[in-house]
Amino acid sequence: MNFPEVDHVLGKAGRADTPTDPAAASPCSKLSSSSNPNQNGGILNTWYSSWAPQWLLPVLRHITPDHISQQQLVAAMNQALKIPGLSNSGTMPIRGRIDMLNTGIRTPVGLKIQGAELSKMQEIGRQAEKLLSVVPALETYLPNASAMATFST
Repeated sequence: MNFPEVDHVLGKAGRADTPTDPAAASPCSKLSSSSNPNQNGGILNTWYSSWAPQWLLPVLRHITPDHISQQQLVAAMNQALKIPGLSNSGTMPIRGRIDMLNTGIRTPVGLKIQGAELSKMQEIGRQAEKLLSVVPALETYLPNASAMATFST
């Protein structure tokens, strides 16, 4: 796994010991810092890469971008960083924290399935996954079976 657009990655486990924090008892978070793609080699070869002068690049980038977008980087990282029991959320840290305070999860929209029978909750989760996987407005669909919750952004 090599992402030249990422300067460094930090992580934390656990949560603050405060009764007002809605985070789960044992969350794991990662924070990656992206750099300017021109500094770390995230530049893509385009039809104008070899001949365009610097002053013309901002205009040509509107036609054909010469760097990977944030959405493309998050998608590539999600594909490479699949860890069972953990879900990735490509949001800015402050947005994730505000979402956590508002909804109890690190995404703006979520579906929590709770109940007494694990098998029934899993069946409802599979049905919800089928229904939600075709919704085009969802950026990502992240089922979290280990926590018995499903998160969407």
